Amino acid sequence: MLTAIWKNENMKWMHKTSTWLIAGLVTAMIVGAALLGKWNGVEEESQWRADYEQALAQYEEGGEQTAASLTPELAAEYEYRLQENIPPIAAYGQWNYMDEMTLMISFITLFSIIVTSTLVAGEFQSGSVKLLFIRPVARWKLLLGKYLSGMTFAALLTMFTLALVYITGGLVFGFSPLDAPYLYSSEDLLERSIAVHMLSMFGLGFVQTAVMTLFAVMIASLFRSNAMAIGLSVFSMFFGTTATALLAQLNEPLASYSLFANNDLTVFISDNVRQLIDVGPWFSITVLSCYTLLFAVTAFISFTQRDVAI
Repeated sequence: MLTAIWKNENMKWMHKTSTWLIAGLVTAMIVGAALLGKWNGVEEESQWRADYEQALAQYEEGGEQTAASLTPELAAEYEYRLQENIPPIAAYGQWNYMDEMTLMISFITLFSIIVTSTLVAGEFQSGSVKLLFIRPVARWKLLLGKYLSGMTFAALLTMFTLALVYITGGLVFGFSPLDAPYLYSSEDLLERSIAVHMLSMFGLGFVQTAVMTLFAVMIASLFRSNAMAIGLSVFSMFFGTTATALLAQLNEPLASYSLFANNDLTVFISDNVRQLIDVGPWFSITVLSCYTLLFAVTAFISFTQRDVAI
């Protein structure tokens, strides 16, 4: 029965014009960013060794300008790259473009929130939820089917985005080797394949998408309003980090338990700036698990217990 519900919910968003408009918008953003980068003359950083050697020389001499821009950690990374002949990601046009396009994760989350909120709250606003509730199907299965359908949309959009970014980057900037190394700092310098790194970035980004989409489902179940679910979710997604930063100024231990201090797991496998330095990966996973449980329980209780006039 759950499979049938899931398939039925998939048909709803698959046959909507807005779904294909989203795919077209994502395509335009990806291709447009690549062409803009090519138009602006972004070239591969082929002279990276000379640049790094010069920066390290100035750093060792104690130049004020270099000392301000080159930290001891970054200087150690430069030395390691020179010793092991590991070029920066900017030396690979395609991978550099893909690294910049990880920002598409936020748009994937946004579109997933819109689609899933419509699946849940849209039923209440149109009145079709009455037809669903009179059927001999548990309400929790109905809500779970809708959420799984939203996650199916998110997964397909993520795979579509990743594939299109790779192909577009290769066609515009030239295909770079799959085994090119990627170096990042996580307490120590760590090295991995850049292809694996990109897959990991989008994979961990999907975790953020799943949590924020579940938050939208909770809001949609509580208020039965599509606009409320989308509005609060998008507002929280884009301004939650700012609120967490302000809270950290007042009480950093308390801020570490904020959803938005922990929902971006990509900071642990990249050089992206962490909002709170003392927050570790397992702590973030634990906090996210607690929030996920809270959102799920609240959504299912609200969806299954509240009355709907028939």
